[in-house]
Amino acid sequence: MAVSSNAAADYLSRSASAPSGAATFAFWLNLESDNNAVGAIITAANSGGTIYYSVSIGSNGVLLRIITSATSTNGSTLTVGTWYHIALTRNGTTKTVYLNGVQDMQNTGSADPTVSQFFVLSDTAQFAPARMQNLFVFDTDLTATQIQNLMWSTRPNHFGNLWGWYRLLDVADITDLSGNARDLTANGTLTTG
Repeated sequence: MAVSSNAAADYLSRSASAPSGAATFAFWLNLESDNNAVGAIITAANSGGTIYYSVSIGSNGVLLRIITSATSTNGSTLTVGTWYHIALTRNGTTKTVYLNGVQDMQNTGSADPTVSQFFVLSDTAQFAPARMQNLFVFDTDLTATQIQNLMWSTRPNHFGNLWGWYRLLDVADITDLSGNARDLTANGTLTTG
């Protein structure tokens, strides 16, 4: 089971606080369909949403990419119906995406927001028709080895710098299990898939 989005208004968010410096977002994702459009998966942004970075799906509906408020970088093509482990790291202006534990792409654009909010499965305008589970958020940029070790864990294998941990097995399962009390907010009509 996993949390599923089917529209731009269906997303999870955190706006009370978000990791503003170095960060890692790691999760499992399964595209449910190819909607032939750009779709945000994870977006971290400043309070006005004018400076941001995101791991998303490209306009063809299946191309993984990094988008910032200044640039974009293309990565691998995903297959609809297949589970992938994806990790997005940020270290200053450098954003890196790991696909199944291996670096897939890197963007060194100038966008470096003071993050005050993040969105999951949509940025409120563009959505990824996908299911997600087991989202880990760290306030550091994990190494490739740390990401590979985390990939097969249903719980964090280390708690240092763990900012938030969300199982996302169903729509009601959005409580932060890290002990940091950073629960997500469900918006729209997310479903369990």
